Amino acid sequence: MPRKRKQPRLYLRKARKKDRASTWVILDAGRETGTGCSEGDIEGAEIALSEYLAQKWSTSGDHSANALSVAEVLMAYATEHVPHVKKPETAAYHIECLLPFWTGKKLSDVKASSCREFVSYRITHGVSEHTARHHLETLQAAINYYNREYQLDAVPVVTLPKKPPPKSRWMTRDEVAAMLHATRQAERIGHIKRFIMIGVYSGTRSGAMLSLKWIPSPTCGWIDVDGGVIHRKGTSAVETKKRQPPVKIHVHLWPFLKRWRDQDMDKGITTVCHFQGKQVASVKNAWKAVCKIAGIKDVTPHTLRHTACTWQMQAGTDIWAAAGFLGMSAQTLEKVYGHHHPNFQSEAASAQAPKRKA
Repeated sequence: MPRKRKQPRLYLRKARKKDRASTWVILDAGRETGTGCSEGDIEGAEIALSEYLAQKWSTSGDHSANALSVAEVLMAYATEHVPHVKKPETAAYHIECLLPFWTGKKLSDVKASSCREFVSYRITHGVSEHTARHHLETLQAAINYYNREYQLDAVPVVTLPKKPPPKSRWMTRDEVAAMLHATRQAERIGHIKRFIMIGVYSGTRSGAMLSLKWIPSPTCGWIDVDGGVIHRKGTSAVETKKRQPPVKIHVHLWPFLKRWRDQDMDKGITTVCHFQGKQVASVKNAWKAVCKIAGIKDVTPHTLRHTACTWQMQAGTDIWAAAGFLGMSAQTLEKVYGHHHPNFQSEAASAQAPKRKA
């Protein structure tokens, strides 16, 4: 059985003479193409490889599904569209995960069976079915983009694994109190108290919370303590599917925010969630430490948003008012959290058939 052809890749060509330096070359089907980059310039070599691949898989040829390779479509998407998406590094990573399996296959090979094979392939490489689904979503996005730009004669449909059921884990007030108490047990995790309180009392997503400022910002959200509003996104930020509308500061949260704002501004600190004045990029380690001290299991930072949604429903808040507060559609709020509302199906549960007339 013939060996599977390897894809173009970088190879460090050792210097043939002592007075020469080793250089990176692109190895493709036994042929070498120079990059002009020395051994220490790996970044430049990777750029040269990307340009080589883009030229190799150009979009100037036949746009039929039987002629186009999946790799051509992915590379067109990577070079033309990905640099302009909100999270280009994530899309680029997905493409890296897609290429080993799909390279060598035509666009017409994208079928339900091959998509299932891809999921199995990724699972053998240690990723979950849910993660493989995200990769396939990027493949579908690449195909759709290519069709918009170059008009395919046939547009394959990517078959996705079923979505996992939505997580319903939320925290009780006692659990949140235990976590807040745990933040006082160690100095290096004290900063997460702000993150927890803003999360449960506003339902703001983790990424938006970590970038919050005390002053207006074009790129980050900010807290207007005096005006009583948390602006979840920057003044110039573009609206995305993950809605981030302004939210009124909860009455239980406002006194804490005012004290924290005054303390920070006196020190010249403008970031809300910070550690010793520096912005916190991730709460992963602090979160694990707090959960361990508090004895809380099966929760993630996103559980704070689930908790905020659940508490709003348990308090009997109007569905539309709560949806606007939390930044989600009323339909989603009712579908996922509506059963916590005291009026959930109350009319149906108390309905009676009319009495028969004598």
